[in-house]
Amino acid sequence: MVRYSSMKRFLSPFLIATLVGGIFYLPLLPERITWQNQGADGGDFLAAILTQGVPHPSGYPLYLVLGAVFQSFPVHTPYWRGALLSALCMAMAAGLLALWVEKVVFKAKPWAGAVGVFSAFLWLSTRLVWSQALIVEVHGLHALVVMIWVWWISALMGETLLSIKTLCLLGGMAGLGVGNHLSIVWLLPLVLWAGIGYGRRTSWRFVFLQAICFGSGLLIYGILPLRAQAYPPVNWGGASDWQGFLWLVTGKIYQGMLFNVDGEQFLSRLSAFADLWLKDFSVLGVLLALGGVLIAYPTRVGKILLWIFLAFASFSLGYAAEDSQVYLIPAWMALSMATGIGLMEIKNWKWKTFPVGWVLISLFLFWVVWCIPATLREVDVRYKGDAADFAERTLQSLPSNAVIVTIRDQDTFPLWYYHFGLKQRPDVRIVVLPLTPFAWYRQSLQKAYPDLHYPSTDSGGEWGEKLLALNSDRAICQTKVDLHPSIIIAYECQGN
Repeated sequence: MVRYSSMKRFLSPFLIATLVGGIFYLPLLPERITWQNQGADGGDFLAAILTQGVPHPSGYPLYLVLGAVFQSFPVHTPYWRGALLSALCMAMAAGLLALWVEKVVFKAKPWAGAVGVFSAFLWLSTRLVWSQALIVEVHGLHALVVMIWVWWISALMGETLLSIKTLCLLGGMAGLGVGNHLSIVWLLPLVLWAGIGYGRRTSWRFVFLQAICFGSGLLIYGILPLRAQAYPPVNWGGASDWQGFLWLVTGKIYQGMLFNVDGEQFLSRLSAFADLWLKDFSVLGVLLALGGVLIAYPTRVGKILLWIFLAFASFSLGYAAEDSQVYLIPAWMALSMATGIGLMEIKNWKWKTFPVGWVLISLFLFWVVWCIPATLREVDVRYKGDAADFAERTLQSLPSNAVIVTIRDQDTFPLWYYHFGLKQRPDVRIVVLPLTPFAWYRQSLQKAYPDLHYPSTDSGGEWGEKLLALNSDRAICQTKVDLHPSIIIAYECQGN
């Protein structure tokens, strides 16, 4: 009975915050694919999951495995099931965040559990986090992985006492987490710092054991060449050989985008970053977060929070991608936890007998709750199936045996989802023109569509155009994509 009570007290912040996340997210999951909330990659992920394929770099093997598990649930549509994975992972990340604040930051002091739950509530109710919890994307799982790494790092530093078996479990899960999104490597300096301290306090044999557990998790990447060997229709990189595997898992196609923004772009992004921070946290929340960082900085916990914020904020600001803001989600975690530290600090503020601190806390809580309806309207995508409308309308209207030529993610991925994943219009042939210079994509096309006429592999940079010319007996339909101010895609057909 005592053991049950102790476990209940230990888990209560996790369970409460996870439940709140579920209540926020599950009723809002969409049934149809959407471009909204920066969700253009959803079609690629779903097409790969449904065909046992390999999505764009870095391959995301952990996401593929969990995505396949969720697709086995006999409920709703494939897109809803994929969004369910995002929602549950984001809610569980909020639970681990609440528990970390209570047990690690405040060492289970009075009010620590309430502050932990409120920090999680603040984080999961922000526009940035909420928007990614409702779509098919990797960022919900990434948030969960970040919190697993934070717990692992904290335990290695001695901020929380865990058994060797639990540490090994966390180390293995941290390794598995690399199989979701490579940006988790920004936490490696913290791991090295924590590992050195752990070795000095205990034994370097235990550090070696942690390295083995972590490395065993990395074996998740082995599923990518196994899938690639079957030549699925979505098979980025052709990872069945070593060269293709390295191209895929290192994200070589995106490496040139790292910290590749000019001064004007950086200032514009910095302004957008500040605006989003104010919208999601308010002026009072920003001040509380800054105060919390200053209060906590002398401690190891404070340095963990500061590193998470600076590392992921820098990555987001310097990564030259249209959706770079979503990489702020771990930074928002750190800010939410720092806000909790600030709240704990001001709760006893008084002016004479007037409880200034509790008034400020009440005002901030009121503001967070007040913003929820507006945030909900902004992030709700249940009735914004624009990508689904495009794919359904296009596939229904294409001539028989047509070749449709796509040029961007926004036109390609919804069509892949419907054509490969849902097996609609099997007579249509989809050719992604910007991918035709890659040998792996040309091989994928020939495996997926053996009935087309293909040019020789030494046709040079005009291979895609020659492919279309060789198949001029079919209707050739070309898409045109306009992304601003909203996504509009049209197509025009020539020939039969």
